[in-house]
Amino acid sequence: MRYLSLVVVFIACGSEAAPAAEAAVPEIAAPAPVIAAGSVASPVVAPVVAPAVLAADGKVGVQVCDAYLETYRACIGEMKEEFAAPHRKVVEQQAASWVVAKADPKTADTLEGTCVAARAAAAIALPSCGW
Repeated sequence: MRYLSLVVVFIACGSEAAPAAEAAVPEIAAPAPVIAAGSVASPVVAPVVAPAVLAADGKVGVQVCDAYLETYRACIGEMKEEFAAPHRKVVEQQAASWVVAKADPKTADTLEGTCVAARAAAAIALPSCGW
């Protein structure tokens, strides 16, 4: 037991405690200057020019697409002019782009699915049209 006391005394009376190390303060670099870019103009997108012409009756020649266009046009006809004008532009652009898609062998096979998707989206956006 005597040895244990000496150890405790030795530890307790040992050397002075080492001074606490000063906390290092990290240097923070100044932020890089912000360089403003010049204004970026939106590119002008040319309207779709169809090499093939929409049929005189306004049909594309794909049953699903023609049914969609007929329903959409009938719905637009029942709207007030201020609401109908943007929709009229949309339906005619869709019809023109679908004529182009039908004429291109690379996209002709996808046209029916495109029209089904357009009809589904229109049914959500314009539920009163009786899709």
